[in-house]
Amino acid sequence: MKNLLSRFIPGRILTLSLKTCAIAAVLGLSHAVPATALPAARPAVSVKAVTVSGSATNTITQLGFNDNGTISIEAEQEGNLSHIGHFTGHFSYLAIPSPVSIVLLGTAEITNDDGDRLFFSAVVVEVGTGYPYTLAGTLTVTGGTGRFAGATGAIAVSGRDTAELTDRLDFHGTLLLAR
Repeated sequence: MKNLLSRFIPGRILTLSLKTCAIAAVLGLSHAVPATALPAARPAVSVKAVTVSGSATNTITQLGFNDNGTISIEAEQEGNLSHIGHFTGHFSYLAIPSPVSIVLLGTAEITNDDGDRLFFSAVVVEVGTGYPYTLAGTLTVTGGTGRFAGATGAIAVSGRDTAELTDRLDFHGTLLLAR
């Protein structure tokens, strides 16, 4: 029985539970440890890895120049990704400029046409001394809703930041989805 239980209950809890049951039996307390006191077995979760690729337009909607030299950026996206479909999104970044690059740190959220959402943390580096900047980075999937609930993964982003407020971005990566 111990081998069977150890598959579902961590070792320390199992040892404590078995000792408690043994003490209860010696004292004649056959119901000293109710079944609800034991942790429930966790259901098996299957994970499906899917490759996503596609593109989007990124339009800056707000720029804020901060006293410390950083720039707060709000942007809207519209695009299409395989396994996600058409989406719209919102990104919030803090841009940290240097003479040869701009580092963008932030968060993002996209919503597909079915209302399913994906959440990201973002790190993007733009390289160059002026427009156009070459950009590359990673969107780390931090969760989602609907069919993306519990999602994780990473999506590489690349493109060019031009002097225009709207740029095209390309995406390629892997989503890990709970089934």
